[in-house]
This record gives sequence, structure tokens and C-alpha cells, in this order.
Amino acid sequence: KIAGTSAEFGAVPSLYAASQDLPDDSFVGPKFAMRGPVEPVWRSPLARDAATARSLWILSEQLTGTEFPLLRSIG
Repeated sequence: KIAGTSAEFGAVPSLYAASQDLPDDSFVGPKFAMRGPVEPVWRSPLARDAATARSLWILSEQLTGTEFPLLRSIG
């Protein structure tokens, strides 16, 4: 089996987010991971935790040897 979606389906969340009036800090994606209708999706408290997000960006920088300037600009 192929794990993934078509390019057309992959573009739908971006087009949806760009064309809809969504609340701030929304995440848009397929309702059932890689399948289903595209809509605003609920995020767990862990996914919304700023300290966890910052830690993941720092780890990404360390593992890739790439500095992300935006991370530095937001403290």
C-alpha cells in the first residue's frame, strides 16, 4: 500500500484555510488523519503547549544543524 494522498487532496487544507474565516490558532486538516473531509481539527493540550513547541524547534535545529531565525525573534 502507498502511504500518502494525492497532490490535489494535499492542497485542500491550505486552500480551505486561505478561503475560510477561521478562529486564531486553528489547525486545518483531514478529519481522520489522512482521510475524510477537511475541516478545523481539535488539537490536544500537548499540541498547544508553547514550551513543548519551543523544545521541538530547538531539537530540530540541533539535529539538522539549521538555525531557524523566527524562533530567535520570538524569544
